Amino acid sequence: MFQIIKDVLGIKSKKINEVKKDTFPLPIKSLGDIILGVDDRYKMIAKVSPINAELMNQDDISSICDSIQGALGTYLGRLQIVIQSERVDIDKNIENIERRKQEQSLELNIELLQEQANYLKSMNSKSRNVLNFYIVIESKEKDYVIAEQVLEDSFNSIKMELESHEIYAERLFKEDLIQLLYERMNPDSAEAELALAGFELTDIIPEYARRLKDGRTVEIENYYFRHFAITKYPKTVEQYRWLRKIFNFKGSINISITLTPKNKATINEELSKAVNELSSKEKEQRGKDEALRQSFEAQVESAKEMIQELGSDNVSLYDTNITIGVYAKEEKELNRLV
Repeated sequence: MFQIIKDVLGIKSKKINEVKKDTFPLPIKSLGDIILGVDDRYKMIAKVSPINAELMNQDDISSICDSIQGALGTYLGRLQIVIQSERVDIDKNIENIERRKQEQSLELNIELLQEQANYLKSMNSKSRNVLNFYIVIESKEKDYVIAEQVLEDSFNSIKMELESHEIYAERLFKEDLIQLLYERMNPDSAEAELALAGFELTDIIPEYARRLKDGRTVEIENYYFRHFAITKYPKTVEQYRWLRKIFNFKGSINISITLTPKNKATINEELSKAVNELSSKEKEQRGKDEALRQSFEAQVESAKEMIQELGSDNVSLYDTNITIGVYAKEEKELNRLV
């Protein structure tokens, strides 16, 4: 029956000598309530409720930012934030919002939840794409039971900090993870049928996948994907939401932000050396090149501000990697979007 449905929908099936299931292997060794990656690290995934910053004033956004910084500060390992376009059942989400409203006592929180419900009600279709947010934390522990306990403790600390500002986090277990990965890897099949009970890792690898001749585009079932990485970051950005243009992208998009913690003591030492060197250069340009002198002076002040910020327990420093995936049902549409 499932194959008949796929044929009606025009979902391509893998042909002999065409594409093998190991063409695009997943970076996963095993999948249970936590995932063992090919890097031999166990990973736990949680779904985080989004917030609508468009409805908040600057003080509210600042408070939310402090909460997120505090949550990150409770966890010392590498962390991934994933933002994905996903299909949702509008009615189900409105029901969940109404339930959460009944649990609230603060009028402001009730108003914010009502704004979210009104926004969902304004959507014409019963099933639309929205952005969902996930966090991935990992452990280097070799034993499954110990790794799960370590990750559970870390997740509970993050969850507690986030929920202090009405940002909710829910851990995903094996069936949730199977469904999530199945929908990502089988975009057409998932529209016809959910992942079946008893599905394992091998069952979620797509039946049809190929890399196009351009070397940039991947076709999975009837969808076309292209991926990008941010290789150069601006020297200065707005204090909040500087990626909002990407979040407001009109097409289907997946964003991965990987944060690898850096040693604050080492960075402080490097910044202190930079301040001394730049201060010397600034003095050398006095009475010579005023524009260059002001440039060195600005760099000194920026380094001093960073040193001061790093002195706070609520501030961490990370190597940051951002990758962006865009996908569409037609290759022409994908080319138009990117």
